[in-house]
Amino acid sequence: MKLNWFSPLPPALTGIAEYTANLLPCLCSKAEVTLWTDQDTWDAALERHCEVRRFHCASVPWKDVNRADLSVFHLGNNRDFHDRIWQVSRMHAGAVVVHDLRLQDFFWGALSRKPGGPSEYIALMDHVYGAAGASAARQFVDGTQTLDSLILSFPLTEAVVENALGVVVHTQGGFNLVSSHTQASLAYLPLPYPAAPDATFQAWNRRRNRPARAPFQLVVLGHIGPNRRIISLLQALGSLPAKNDFRLQVYGIVWDEAHVRDKIREYGVEQLVTLHGFTPQLDDAIADADLAINLRFPSMGEASGSQLQLWDHALPSIVTRTGWYAELPEAAVSFVEIDREIEDLRQHLGAFSRDPEAFAKMGENGRAALIAQHSPAMFVEGLMAFLERTLAQRPARAFTKCAGDAADGMKSWMSQGVLDRAAESLAGSIGHFLP
Repeated sequence: MKLNWFSPLPPALTGIAEYTANLLPCLCSKAEVTLWTDQDTWDAALERHCEVRRFHCASVPWKDVNRADLSVFHLGNNRDFHDRIWQVSRMHAGAVVVHDLRLQDFFWGALSRKPGGPSEYIALMDHVYGAAGASAARQFVDGTQTLDSLILSFPLTEAVVENALGVVVHTQGGFNLVSSHTQASLAYLPLPYPAAPDATFQAWNRRRNRPARAPFQLVVLGHIGPNRRIISLLQALGSLPAKNDFRLQVYGIVWDEAHVRDKIREYGVEQLVTLHGFTPQLDDAIADADLAINLRFPSMGEASGSQLQLWDHALPSIVTRTGWYAELPEAAVSFVEIDREIEDLRQHLGAFSRDPEAFAKMGENGRAALIAQHSPAMFVEGLMAFLERTLAQRPARAFTKCAGDAADGMKSWMSQGVLDRAAESLAGSIGHFLP
Protein backbone atom coordinates (compact mmCIF):
# COMPACT_ATOMS: atom_id res chain seq x y z
CA MET A 1 0.00 0.00 0.00
CA LYS A 2 1.23 3.51 -0.85
CA LEU A 3 0.60 6.05 1.93
CA ASN A 4 0.91 9.80 2.25
CA TRP A 5 1.72 10.60 5.89
CA PHE A 6 1.02 14.21 6.90
CA SER A 7 2.58 14.85 10.31
CA PRO A 8 4.91 17.13 12.27
CA LEU A 9 8.45 15.78 12.07
CA PRO A 10 11.50 16.01 14.34
CA PRO A 11 12.94 18.39 15.41
CA ALA A 12 9.48 19.98 15.86
CA LEU A 13 8.79 20.35 19.59
CA THR A 14 5.77 18.07 19.75
CA GLY A 15 5.27 14.50 20.86
CA ILE A 16 3.49 13.76 17.58
CA ALA A 17 6.75 14.32 15.70
CA GLU A 18 8.44 11.74 17.95
CA TYR A 19 5.45 9.43 17.49
CA THR A 20 5.97 9.48 13.72
CA ALA A 21 9.72 8.94 14.05
CA ASN A 22 9.19 5.99 16.40
CA LEU A 23 6.65 4.37 14.06
CA LEU A 24 8.53 4.90 10.84
CA PRO A 25 10.82 1.83 10.76
CA CYS A 26 7.95 -0.56 11.37
CA LEU A 27 5.49 1.36 9.17
CA CYS A 28 7.89 1.45 6.21
CA SER A 29 8.35 -2.31 6.43
CA LYS A 30 4.61 -2.68 5.71
CA ALA A 31 3.89 0.18 3.30
CA GLU A 32 5.49 2.56 0.80
CA VAL A 33 5.38 5.84 2.71
CA THR A 34 5.90 9.47 1.72
CA LEU A 35 6.20 11.92 4.60
CA TRP A 36 4.67 15.33 3.90
CA THR A 37 5.55 18.38 6.00
CA ASP A 38 5.17 22.14 5.95
CA GLN A 39 8.38 22.54 7.98
CA ASP A 40 11.46 24.20 6.55
CA THR A 41 13.73 21.56 8.06
CA TRP A 42 13.48 18.02 9.39
CA ASP A 43 15.73 15.31 10.77
CA ALA A 44 17.64 13.89 7.81
CA ALA A 45 17.62 10.45 9.50
CA LEU A 46 13.96 10.12 8.49
CA GLU A 47 15.04 9.84 4.86
CA ARG A 48 16.76 6.54 5.58
CA HIS A 49 13.27 5.06 5.72
CA CYS A 50 11.26 6.96 3.12
CA GLU A 51 10.95 10.10 1.02
CA VAL A 52 10.20 13.40 2.78
CA ARG A 53 8.44 16.16 0.83
CA ARG A 54 7.34 19.69 1.62
CA PHE A 55 3.89 21.02 0.83
CA HIS A 56 2.28 24.46 0.68
CA CYS A 57 -1.49 24.71 1.02
CA ALA A 58 -1.70 27.10 -1.92
CA SER A 59 0.13 24.73 -4.26
CA VAL A 60 -0.26 21.12 -3.14
CA PRO A 61 1.18 18.79 -5.82
CA TRP A 62 -2.09 16.88 -6.20
CA LYS A 63 -0.81 14.70 -9.02
CA ASP A 64 1.84 13.27 -6.70
CA VAL A 65 -0.47 13.10 -3.69
CA ASN A 66 -3.04 11.16 -5.69
CA ARG A 67 -0.53 8.49 -6.66
CA ALA A 68 -0.87 7.06 -3.15
CA ASP A 69 -3.65 4.69 -2.16
CA LEU A 70 -4.53 6.74 0.90
CA SER A 71 -3.46 9.83 2.84
CA VAL A 72 -3.14 9.80 6.63
CA PHE A 73 -3.48 13.14 8.43
CA HIS A 74 -2.29 13.67 12.03
CA LEU A 75 -4.26 16.33 13.86
CA GLY A 76 -3.66 17.70 17.35
CA ASN A 77 -4.36 20.79 19.42
CA ASN A 78 -1.41 23.00 18.45
CA ARG A 79 -2.15 25.30 15.50
CA ASP A 80 1.55 25.77 14.69
CA PHE A 81 1.98 22.08 13.91
CA HIS A 82 -1.44 21.10 12.55
CA ASP A 83 -3.15 24.07 10.89
CA ARG A 84 -1.88 23.40 7.37
CA ILE A 85 -2.33 19.64 7.70
CA TRP A 86 -5.97 20.29 8.62
CA GLN A 87 -6.39 22.57 5.60
CA VAL A 88 -5.13 19.84 3.25
CA SER A 89 -7.39 17.25 4.94
CA ARG A 90 -10.40 19.46 4.08
CA MET A 91 -9.45 19.39 0.40
CA HIS A 92 -8.42 15.72 0.18
CA ALA A 93 -10.35 13.01 2.02
CA GLY A 94 -8.22 10.46 3.84
CA ALA A 95 -7.75 8.81 7.21
CA VAL A 96 -7.46 11.17 10.17
CA VAL A 97 -5.54 10.29 13.34
CA VAL A 98 -7.05 12.42 16.12
CA HIS A 99 -4.42 12.99 18.81
CA ASP A 100 -6.50 15.45 20.87
CA LEU A 101 -10.25 15.17 21.20
CA ARG A 102 -11.02 18.68 22.44
CA LEU A 103 -9.90 21.10 19.78
CA GLN A 104 -11.20 24.54 20.75
CA ASP A 105 -7.63 25.79 21.25
CA PHE A 106 -6.64 24.53 17.81
CA PHE A 107 -9.54 26.07 15.89
CA TRP A 108 -9.48 29.41 17.65
CA GLY A 109 -5.71 29.55 17.29
CA ALA A 110 -5.86 28.66 13.59
CA LEU A 111 -8.75 30.95 12.67
CA SER A 112 -8.05 33.97 14.89
CA ARG A 113 -4.84 34.86 13.07
CA LYS A 114 -6.69 35.14 9.73
CA PRO A 115 -8.52 38.24 8.48
CA GLY A 116 -12.14 37.76 9.49
CA GLY A 117 -11.10 34.87 11.75
CA PRO A 118 -13.57 35.57 14.60
CA SER A 119 -16.47 35.55 12.15
CA GLU A 120 -15.19 32.33 10.60
CA TYR A 121 -14.90 30.80 14.07
CA ILE A 122 -18.50 31.72 14.89
CA ALA A 123 -19.62 30.27 11.53
CA LEU A 124 -17.76 27.02 12.28
CA MET A 125 -19.41 26.70 15.69
CA ASP A 126 -22.77 27.37 14.07
CA HIS A 127 -22.08 24.75 11.38
CA VAL A 128 -21.17 22.08 13.93
CA TYR A 129 -23.49 22.89 16.86
CA GLY A 130 -26.19 25.15 15.47
CA ALA A 131 -27.52 28.20 17.28
CA ALA A 132 -26.20 27.12 20.69
CA GLY A 133 -22.67 26.83 19.32
CA ALA A 134 -22.86 30.16 17.52
CA SER A 135 -24.14 31.88 20.68
CA ALA A 136 -21.32 30.42 22.80
CA ALA A 137 -18.76 31.46 20.17
CA ARG A 138 -20.08 35.04 20.13
CA GLN A 139 -19.84 35.18 23.94
CA PHE A 140 -16.23 34.03 23.75
CA VAL A 141 -15.35 36.51 21.00
CA ASP A 142 -17.05 39.28 23.03
CA GLY A 143 -15.01 38.32 26.10
CA THR A 144 -17.96 37.20 28.27
CA GLN A 145 -16.96 33.53 28.23
CA THR A 146 -13.58 31.79 28.35
CA LEU A 147 -12.35 29.24 25.83
CA ASP A 148 -11.88 26.69 28.63
CA SER A 149 -15.60 26.93 29.42
CA LEU A 150 -16.42 25.74 25.87
CA ILE A 151 -14.07 22.76 25.74
CA LEU A 152 -16.34 20.11 27.24
CA SER A 153 -19.66 21.17 25.67
CA PHE A 154 -18.28 22.17 22.25
CA PRO A 155 -15.08 20.15 21.65
CA LEU A 156 -15.14 20.70 17.85
CA THR A 157 -13.91 17.15 17.26
CA GLU A 158 -16.60 16.87 14.60
CA ALA A 159 -14.90 19.53 12.49
CA VAL A 160 -11.71 17.48 11.99
CA VAL A 161 -13.49 14.23 11.11
CA GLU A 162 -16.34 15.42 8.87
CA ASN A 163 -14.34 14.89 5.67
CA ALA A 164 -12.56 11.72 6.84
CA LEU A 165 -12.80 8.33 5.17
CA GLY A 166 -11.52 6.76 8.38
CA VAL A 167 -10.65 7.94 11.88
CA VAL A 168 -8.08 6.57 14.34
CA VAL A 169 -8.19 7.45 18.05
CA HIS A 170 -5.86 6.40 20.86
CA THR A 171 -8.36 6.15 23.72
CA GLN A 172 -11.54 4.22 24.42
CA GLY A 173 -13.21 7.46 25.46
CA GLY A 174 -12.21 8.95 22.12
CA PHE A 175 -13.76 6.02 20.29
CA ASN A 176 -17.04 6.54 22.16
CA LEU A 177 -17.04 10.29 21.44
CA VAL A 178 -16.11 10.13 17.76
CA SER A 179 -18.44 7.21 16.96
CA SER A 180 -21.42 9.52 17.52
CA HIS A 181 -20.06 12.17 15.16
CA THR A 182 -18.96 10.31 12.03
CA GLN A 183 -20.09 7.67 9.56
CA ALA A 184 -16.46 6.98 8.66
CA SER A 185 -14.68 3.77 9.66
CA LEU A 186 -13.31 4.12 13.16
CA ALA A 187 -10.50 2.38 15.05
CA TYR A 188 -9.21 2.54 18.60
CA LEU A 189 -5.48 1.81 18.53
CA PRO A 190 -3.53 2.43 21.76
CA LEU A 191 -0.81 5.06 21.47
CA PRO A 192 2.44 3.35 20.41
CA TYR A 193 5.76 3.79 22.19
CA PRO A 194 8.86 1.62 21.73
CA ALA A 195 10.02 0.13 25.02
CA ALA A 196 13.76 0.49 25.59
CA PRO A 197 15.90 -2.65 25.22
CA ASP A 198 16.53 -4.51 28.45
CA ALA A 199 20.19 -3.41 28.55
CA THR A 200 19.16 0.25 28.42
CA PHE A 201 16.49 -0.28 31.05
CA GLN A 202 19.00 -1.94 33.37
CA ALA A 203 21.41 0.97 32.88
CA TRP A 204 18.65 3.38 33.96
CA ASN A 205 18.02 1.26 37.02
CA ARG A 206 21.69 1.33 37.98
CA ARG A 207 21.64 5.12 37.67
CA ARG A 208 18.62 5.44 39.96
CA ASN A 209 19.28 5.05 43.68
CA ARG A 210 17.45 2.09 45.22
CA PRO A 211 16.04 2.12 47.76
CA ALA A 212 15.01 5.75 47.26
CA ARG A 213 16.08 8.15 50.02
CA ALA A 214 15.22 11.75 50.87
CA PRO A 215 15.40 14.23 49.33
CA PHE A 216 13.16 12.48 46.81
CA GLN A 217 13.24 13.75 43.23
CA LEU A 218 9.82 14.61 41.74
CA VAL A 219 9.61 15.21 37.99
CA VAL A 220 7.11 16.98 35.71
CA LEU A 221 7.63 16.72 31.94
CA GLY A 222 6.29 18.30 28.76
CA HIS A 223 4.63 21.55 27.74
CA ILE A 224 3.45 22.99 31.07
CA GLY A 225 0.14 24.72 30.40
CA PRO A 226 -2.44 25.64 33.07
CA ASN A 227 -4.15 22.26 32.71
CA ARG A 228 -0.99 20.52 33.94
CA ARG A 229 -1.96 21.72 37.44
CA ILE A 230 1.52 22.91 38.39
CA ILE A 231 0.05 25.56 40.71
CA SER A 232 -1.91 22.93 42.63
CA LEU A 233 1.24 20.83 42.91
CA LEU A 234 3.21 23.80 44.30
CA GLN A 235 0.45 24.48 46.83
CA ALA A 236 0.33 20.82 47.92
CA LEU A 237 4.12 20.64 48.21
CA GLY A 238 4.34 23.90 50.15
CA SER A 239 1.77 22.74 52.71
CA LEU A 240 3.44 19.38 53.42
CA PRO A 241 4.97 19.06 56.89
CA ALA A 242 7.80 17.05 55.29
CA LYS A 243 8.17 19.31 52.23
CA ASN A 244 11.96 19.39 52.64
CA ASP A 245 11.98 15.67 51.82
CA PHE A 246 11.26 16.57 48.19
CA ARG A 247 12.83 18.34 45.21
CA LEU A 248 10.62 19.17 42.22
CA GLN A 249 12.28 19.20 38.77
CA VAL A 250 10.14 20.75 35.99
CA TYR A 251 11.32 19.98 32.44
CA GLY A 252 9.43 21.85 29.73
CA ILE A 253 8.26 25.27 28.61
CA VAL A 254 6.00 26.89 31.21
CA TRP A 255 3.11 28.89 29.77
CA ASP A 256 3.62 31.84 32.18
CA GLU A 257 6.95 31.54 33.95
CA ALA A 258 6.61 34.80 35.88
CA HIS A 259 3.27 33.67 37.34
CA VAL A 260 4.67 30.25 38.27
CA ARG A 261 7.71 31.81 39.95
CA ASP A 262 5.39 34.12 41.93
CA LYS A 263 3.54 31.02 43.18
CA ILE A 264 6.81 29.28 44.02
CA ARG A 265 7.63 32.22 46.30
CA GLU A 266 4.09 32.42 47.70
CA TYR A 267 4.12 28.76 48.76
CA GLY A 268 7.63 28.95 50.18
CA VAL A 269 9.25 26.32 47.94
CA GLU A 270 12.00 28.41 46.30
CA GLN A 271 14.70 26.02 47.52
CA LEU A 272 12.75 22.93 46.44
CA VAL A 273 11.70 23.69 42.82
CA THR A 274 13.82 24.03 39.67
CA LEU A 275 12.35 25.12 36.31
CA HIS A 276 14.69 23.66 33.69
CA GLY A 277 12.84 24.88 30.57
CA PHE A 278 12.88 22.91 27.35
CA THR A 279 15.10 19.85 27.65
CA PRO A 280 15.52 17.79 24.45
CA GLN A 281 16.76 14.52 26.01
CA LEU A 282 14.74 13.51 29.05
CA ASP A 283 15.89 9.96 29.71
CA ASP A 284 18.65 11.04 32.11
CA ALA A 285 16.23 13.34 33.97
CA ILE A 286 13.69 10.53 34.33
CA ALA A 287 16.37 8.05 35.40
CA ASP A 288 17.36 10.43 38.21
CA ALA A 289 13.75 10.80 39.42
CA ASP A 290 11.90 8.87 42.11
CA LEU A 291 8.29 9.86 41.33
CA ALA A 292 6.51 11.55 38.39
CA ILE A 293 3.57 13.96 38.60
CA ASN A 294 1.51 13.90 35.37
CA LEU A 295 -1.71 15.81 36.07
CA ARG A 296 -4.27 16.99 33.49
CA PHE A 297 -7.42 19.05 34.02
CA PRO A 298 -9.16 19.78 31.89
CA SER A 299 -7.90 16.93 29.76
CA MET A 300 -7.97 17.46 26.01
CA GLY A 301 -8.85 13.77 25.68
CA GLU A 302 -5.31 12.93 24.60
CA ALA A 303 -3.26 9.85 25.31
CA SER A 304 0.04 10.78 26.92
CA GLY A 305 3.33 9.96 25.24
CA SER A 306 5.08 11.36 28.31
CA GLN A 307 3.26 8.84 30.52
CA LEU A 308 4.45 6.01 28.28
CA GLN A 309 8.00 7.36 28.52
CA LEU A 310 7.70 7.39 32.31
CA TRP A 311 6.45 3.80 32.25
CA ASP A 312 9.38 2.85 30.04
CA HIS A 313 11.58 3.78 33.01
CA ALA A 314 9.24 1.95 35.42
CA LEU A 315 8.85 5.28 37.23
CA PRO A 316 5.82 5.44 39.55
CA SER A 317 3.40 8.21 38.58
CA ILE A 318 0.57 10.29 40.01
CA VAL A 319 -2.14 11.19 37.45
CA THR A 320 -5.56 12.85 37.39
CA ARG A 321 -8.49 10.47 37.09
CA THR A 322 -9.82 12.01 33.89
CA GLY A 323 -9.88 11.25 30.15
CA TRP A 324 -7.37 8.65 28.99
CA TYR A 325 -5.67 8.66 32.38
CA ALA A 326 -8.85 7.33 34.00
CA GLU A 327 -8.52 4.27 31.73
CA LEU A 328 -5.08 3.36 33.11
CA PRO A 329 -4.72 0.26 35.31
CA GLU A 330 -5.19 0.95 39.03
CA ALA A 331 -2.03 -1.05 39.74
CA ALA A 332 0.11 1.12 37.41
CA VAL A 333 -0.59 4.69 38.64
CA SER A 334 -1.83 6.60 41.69
CA PHE A 335 -4.95 8.67 41.02
CA VAL A 336 -5.82 12.21 42.04
CA GLU A 337 -9.54 13.05 42.03
CA ILE A 338 -10.44 16.39 40.48
CA ASP A 339 -12.60 17.54 43.39
CA ARG A 340 -9.92 16.79 46.03
CA GLU A 341 -6.78 17.55 44.10
CA ILE A 342 -4.67 19.21 46.84
CA GLU A 343 -5.74 16.70 49.49
CA ASP A 344 -4.92 13.71 47.26
CA LEU A 345 -1.55 15.14 46.24
CA ARG A 346 -0.62 15.67 49.89
CA GLN A 347 -1.75 12.14 50.74
CA HIS A 348 0.24 10.51 47.93
CA LEU A 349 3.39 12.53 48.61
CA GLY A 350 3.17 11.71 52.30
CA ALA A 351 2.68 8.01 51.56
CA PHE A 352 5.65 8.05 49.19
CA SER A 353 7.96 9.67 51.72
CA ARG A 354 7.02 7.01 54.31
CA ASP A 355 7.32 4.01 51.97
CA PRO A 356 8.82 4.74 48.53
CA GLU A 357 9.36 1.06 47.78
CA ALA A 358 5.59 0.46 47.84
CA PHE A 359 5.39 2.78 44.83
CA ALA A 360 8.18 1.00 42.94
CA LYS A 361 5.90 -1.93 42.11
CA MET A 362 3.47 0.49 40.49
CA GLY A 363 6.19 1.62 38.10
CA GLU A 364 7.05 -1.98 37.24
CA ASN A 365 3.38 -2.63 36.43
CA GLY A 366 3.42 0.41 34.17
CA ARG A 367 6.38 -0.88 32.18
CA ALA A 368 4.65 -4.26 31.81
CA ALA A 369 1.53 -2.47 30.46
CA LEU A 370 3.69 -0.48 28.03
CA ILE A 371 5.28 -3.63 26.60
CA ALA A 372 2.00 -5.55 26.42
CA GLN A 373 -0.24 -2.86 24.89
CA HIS A 374 1.79 -0.12 23.21
CA SER A 375 4.38 -1.66 20.90
CA PRO A 376 4.81 0.08 17.50
CA ALA A 377 4.63 -3.32 15.74
CA MET A 378 1.24 -4.02 17.28
CA PHE A 379 0.03 -0.54 16.37
CA VAL A 380 1.19 -0.78 12.75
CA GLU A 381 -0.44 -4.18 12.33
CA GLY A 382 -3.75 -2.77 13.55
CA LEU A 383 -3.35 0.40 11.49
CA MET A 384 -2.68 -1.44 8.23
CA ALA A 385 -5.70 -3.70 8.72
CA PHE A 386 -7.82 -0.62 9.42
CA LEU A 387 -6.53 1.25 6.35
CA GLU A 388 -7.31 -1.78 4.17
CA ARG A 389 -10.91 -1.73 5.47
CA THR A 390 -11.10 2.02 4.91
CA LEU A 391 -9.97 1.65 1.30
CA ALA A 392 -12.54 -1.09 0.70
CA GLN A 393 -15.31 1.18 2.00
CA ARG A 394 -14.24 4.26 0.03
CA PRO A 395 -16.70 3.74 -2.89
CA ALA A 396 -19.63 3.44 -0.48
CA ARG A 397 -18.51 6.57 1.35
CA ALA A 398 -18.26 8.48 -1.94
CA PHE A 399 -21.77 7.47 -2.95
CA THR A 400 -23.15 8.36 0.49
CA LYS A 401 -21.52 11.80 0.38
CA CYS A 402 -22.87 12.34 -3.12
CA ALA A 403 -26.37 11.52 -1.92
CA GLY A 404 -26.02 13.81 1.10
CA ASP A 405 -24.79 16.70 -1.01
CA ALA A 406 -27.64 16.16 -3.46
CA ALA A 407 -30.20 16.17 -0.65
CA ASP A 408 -28.75 19.36 0.83
CA GLY A 409 -28.92 21.02 -2.58
CA MET A 410 -32.55 19.99 -3.15
CA LYS A 411 -33.78 21.30 0.22
CA SER A 412 -34.02 24.85 -1.09
CA TRP A 413 -36.44 24.05 -3.91
CA MET A 414 -38.30 20.83 -2.96
CA SER A 415 -41.03 20.24 -0.43
CA GLN A 416 -40.21 17.71 2.29
CA GLY A 417 -42.58 15.09 0.84
CA VAL A 418 -41.07 15.35 -2.64
CA LEU A 419 -37.57 15.36 -1.13
CA ASP A 420 -38.30 12.19 0.84
CA ARG A 421 -39.48 10.38 -2.32
CA ALA A 422 -36.46 11.64 -4.29
CA ALA A 423 -34.10 10.52 -1.55
CA GLU A 424 -35.68 7.06 -1.48
CA SER A 425 -35.28 6.74 -5.26
CA LEU A 426 -31.69 8.03 -5.14
CA ALA A 427 -30.83 5.60 -2.33
CA GLY A 428 -32.19 2.73 -4.37
CA SER A 429 -30.14 3.73 -7.40
CA ILE A 430 -26.98 4.07 -5.35
CA GLY A 431 -27.61 0.71 -3.74
CA HIS A 432 -27.09 -1.00 -7.10
CA PHE A 433 -23.48 0.17 -7.10
CA LEU A 434 -22.57 -0.76 -3.54
CA PRO A 435 -21.02 -4.09 -2.54
